[in-house]
Amino acid sequence: MNYKKDDPYQDNLSNMMGLDLYLNSIPENEYEAIKHKVRPQDFRFSPLLSWEHYIPCFWEQRVRGKVRQDRQVLELLSRKHNWDTDFQAVLSNSYEALVLTDHELVIQWVDKGFSKMTGYTAKDAIGRTPRFLQGQKTTAEARQRIRGKISTQQPFRERVVNYRKNRQEYNCDLHVFPLGTGPGVVTHYLALEREIA
Repeated sequence: MNYKKDDPYQDNLSNMMGLDLYLNSIPENEYEAIKHKVRPQDFRFSPLLSWEHYIPCFWEQRVRGKVRQDRQVLELLSRKHNWDTDFQAVLSNSYEALVLTDHELVIQWVDKGFSKMTGYTAKDAIGRTPRFLQGQKTTAEARQRIRGKISTQQPFRERVVNYRKNRQEYNCDLHVFPLGTGPGVVTHYLALEREIA
């Protein structure tokens, strides 16, 4: 490769990615012709120096990317429905899947994590209530507690036994947030869900 002699990045792999290597290898006149197309990233990947360090970094970046995508969708919906909610704070809680229902608990939207966790597609879920995930071991007491907590219009946590599309049961931790236009005006509910042992 044709590195410039006084290039401060040529020996510092933590500041380089594949594009940087390519750009440093082309002649100056070729770089000048394309530099207007080069845009900086809003996040950085770490170089592959060892799998031991790469895997945790990769996983963390993947989770951050998922949360960022979910927040963008929710903020678009928030503008449509005039919700008064800080989604950055809400999504700082741990979750694998998101389920958005209207005030009658009919599912309006699910994220990709929902399909991964349950085996149901968004098309399978939208228009149904979350009760379709419940089954024989989902207790009446848990359902009653959820109804009672929903009536308070406050965020709450609950654990239920749910069932995947293949009817395999799993324990689900729900963290439910009411969404609305102001105090006492709830139009939707957002459930952050994760599988627990």
